[in-house]
Order: sequence, then structure tokens, then C-alpha cells
Amino acid sequence: RRRLPPELPGARTTSFSLNLNRSLLLVVLLAFSFVGLKSATSWSVGVGAAEVETTVEEPTAASRPYDAMAAASTSTPTTIVGNSADPTGVVVWMHGLGDSPRGWSSFCAGLARSMPHLKFVLPEAPVNPVSCNGGARMTSWMDLEEIPIFPESPDNGLHLPESLAIIDAIISDEIAKGIPSERVVVGGFSQGGAMSLATVVKSERKLGGCAVLSGWALPKQDIPSAVPNSANKDTPFLVCHGESDQVVVAANGPLVAKILKDGGASSVQLHTYPGMAHSSCPKEERDVAAWLSEVLP
Repeated sequence: RRRLPPELPGARTTSFSLNLNRSLLLVVLLAFSFVGLKSATSWSVGVGAAEVETTVEEPTAASRPYDAMAAASTSTPTTIVGNSADPTGVVVWMHGLGDSPRGWSSFCAGLARSMPHLKFVLPEAPVNPVSCNGGARMTSWMDLEEIPIFPESPDNGLHLPESLAIIDAIISDEIAKGIPSERVVVGGFSQGGAMSLATVVKSERKLGGCAVLSGWALPKQDIPSAVPNSANKDTPFLVCHGESDQVVVAANGPLVAKILKDGGASSVQLHTYPGMAHSSCPKEERDVAAWLSEVLP
């Protein structure tokens, strides 16, 4: 199983055991173990013998009929991996707490190598205070009141509407460039996985798919009541989770799949991985690639 150190490009997270009675300082230090290198203006991501060009784009605000919250997306750093010239499908991929797009650029570059018709859009989360880390500011799609995250963990809903508006605006930009909404897949890891689930289930557009890696169902989004009437009830969902995850505890993955199925979602794949903590592994990456090749051929 591959686990990259958090200080190296391509690192996504580090596994750890967290005792809720430990000091606040330890919680802050552990949270910052998620931090990857910040996005540069441009670089190349090596994939085997090939290289995939990666650039940072600023979404344009032209012809956007969005509300004030979506205006924040005009300053969202966005890393592009894969086919930016003439893609026939788009994957919007979100990182986790304290990370950056570069933390997942190698993962997406590997997918782009086998699916050269796809463009991967990796937005960077806003910098927000995080309650469970004593209000320390870091890249974060939503506030977290506690870590580890259990299915019953509290959720104050802070920062989430603004983050969802950012992703909605990015999807709208891609549609405006000629990509049908059914050819847009939304996915992510940890916080990014929770974001992808809320984005797709709550979207009024029919989207191409949703990948939830080591994520959870945000209580404030009331996902169970939203699924039955969702425009994406028949959209393919992929749920992946490590069985040894002690950060977003392992019960969250099967619960997400159950919520979707109980709500009538017709296409839900659940994969769990023995021994995998809050991380990724080659088997998971292969599962994502196989699923993505089916939903965006």
C-alpha cells in the first residue's frame, strides 16, 4: 500500500490514531499533517514515462448569473490536469482538510494518462478557521467540530454554503465551455468526499457521477431526505473507505452507501479496504479508474 509523506508532492494524508483527550496542541499538529505543498503557477506531473501538464487557472466571471456566494469562486486557485484543449468529459476533484490541489495532482495525472479525453479540475479550498483545531486557519471546505469524525459527529454547517457555491460555479463554467452536465463527474477525498456527495445529491443538474473517498454524509445537508428527490438519484456513485480509518472512521463509508441505496439511488458501488487508514492505496486507485472509465468513456 502506497502512503506518501505529507511534505512531498502527491502526498494526500497521513494516518494516525487520535485520542480526543489529548491536548489541543496535538490536535493542531495532527491536522497540519494533512498539509501538502501549495500550488505553483505551473508544473509538470510525471506519470511513468509520460508527463501531464498541470496549470493553475483563475475561473472567469463572465456571464455568470450566480448569487453573491458564488462570486468567491472568481479568486479560487484551480489546478488543471490532463486534457485542457479538447476534453469530452470533466472531473472536478476536491482535496481534504489542510491540503491543496497539488496533493492529488499525481493521482489525477495517473487517471489522465489512461483517459486522455478527460480534463481534471482541482480547486483549492478557501482558508477558514477550523473549530476542532482551536480556530487555526487552513484550507477547509467546511468547519469541523471534532476529529475523529463519526456518523453522529456534530455539524455546525459553517462555510459549507460558500464552498458548495464555488463548486457549482466551476461546474457551470465547464458547461459553458461546451461540456454536457452528464459528462461532469464530481469527486474528492475526506472533506472533498463529503463535499462531492453534497454537491451531487443537491444539484439541480443531471451530473455524470460522484466519487466519495474516505468521506461522510454531512448532517446539515440532510442527505437521507435529499436523495429520493435528487436529480441525480440514478447517477453512478462510487464510495471507497479504508477499514482502518481512525480519522473519518470506517463506519462512514458503508453508511454513505446505505443512505444512497435507501433513498433509491440505482447505481452505488461500495469498496472497503482492509488495513487502509485515512489514506489511499493502489487497489483503490484501480477501482476509481475502472469506475471512471465506465461513467465517462
